[in-house]
Amino acid sequence: MSNSPYGIAGPKGMDPEIMRVIHDAFRDAIQDPEHVALLERLDQVVVYKDSASYLAYARETAVEQRELIQRLGIGRSS
Repeated sequence: MSNSPYGIAGPKGMDPEIMRVIHDAFRDAIQDPEHVALLERLDQVVVYKDSASYLAYARETAVEQRELIQRLGIGRSS
């Protein structure tokens, strides 16, 4: 099984208060009982990350995937 984290980020320079409001709404929505029940039916779990953690995860994953693509030789030709 492979899980994919939930996270949200805004554009660079976004007003932190606006980002907080969006973040809090997103966090609350993923905990909604209907959403949790759907995930259970799909044999999935909530893997929630706050904005900073999600950004770090996205950056790390991009590096890992880029390295894998290069190792497999399936990237774009230069």
